[in-house]
This record gives sequence, C-alpha cells and structure tokens, in this order.
Amino acid sequence: MFQVCGLVKKSAVSIPGGEAQQAVSIPSEGAQENGAQHAGDAQENAGTPQGIGPLQKGRCRTPHLTEEQIKRAFCRALGLLLSDRERLIEDGRVVMAELTDTSALDAQIASLQDEMSSVSESIQNFVSLNAKTSLDQDSYNKEYRVLATRYESLTAELEILESDRAARLEKAENCWLFTGDRRGRRAGN
Repeated sequence: MFQVCGLVKKSAVSIPGGEAQQAVSIPSEGAQENGAQHAGDAQENAGTPQGIGPLQKGRCRTPHLTEEQIKRAFCRALGLLLSDRERLIEDGRVVMAELTDTSALDAQIASLQDEMSSVSESIQNFVSLNAKTSLDQDSYNKEYRVLATRYESLTAELEILESDRAARLEKAENCWLFTGDRRGRRAGN
C-alpha cells in the first residue's frame, strides 16, 4: 500500500534483478480536495474534472520509497542512536536519579519539624506561664494567636513538602518499574 498525493493505493514495484516490493510514498502536507499536492499540480489540473488529479495523469512528483528502503533507513538511524548505548543508558539513570532525588526535600522537612517542635514548646511554656502567673489576658491572647498561627503555617508548609516528597517517590518508583532497572535507585528512596 502506498500514498501518492494524498491517495492510498496498493501496488507492487518490480526492482530490476530483485523481487517485487511493496512501495510506500510519503505524502506532502497541504493536500487539496482534488488530489493536487504541489503548486505545479494545481496549475496543471486547472480545468480538469474533480477526481482526476495528477495520479491519474502520471504527473505526481511525490517521492516514494520501498519498504526495504524504509527498513534500511530506520536501522541506520537506530544504529546511530544506539552506537553509544551505554552512555545513553547511564545518562538516563543520572537524569532519573536527579529528578527523583528527595534529599533536599528531606532536609527541608527535618528543618520544618524542628521549627514546629520549637514553636510547640514555646506555646506549651507560654500556656504554663499563664496558668502559674497572672498575665494580661489581652496580651496573652495576642501572643498565643501569633504562636498558633505560626504553628499552623508550618504545618501547612510541612504537608506540602511531604506531598511533594511522596509524589517524587511515586515518580521514582514508576521510572524504575518502567525501565525494569533498580540499580539506579538510591538508598532510602
């Protein structure tokens, strides 16, 4: 089967000294309704009935390739791509490890947890101080709200970081499952 000027046809091409091969044509972009693919075809077909295009007149200049030519070209291109296969695989592993690394997120999470612990301790000490001594309740409430708001914002920030970390770990697992290679996995991921 091959395409010429946007039309699909089955054909066998006889190659001198060889077997009949299936021919494949690569259509040009911008096909018009009457089948003309090229600017010259549209001019040559001016005044011809619709449906009679360059294919029927034998004027189509669209190049065609045999299936064997396409296979050889594909194999050459694949060979060029894979000539440095080990380097490409290693580069892929490095990129996947970078994209799925959680060490920076882990450090941020640990820092937030430390700060949350500190703020929580400050709140408990402040509440204990208020219970033991007589503090001005307006200033106490104001200070308590500041500490509580800070703790809540840290909690929200921690949830976002933990969500990002979980998403990154899921991506890592999917990458390693997709490649079937667990050698690139980092400890703890």
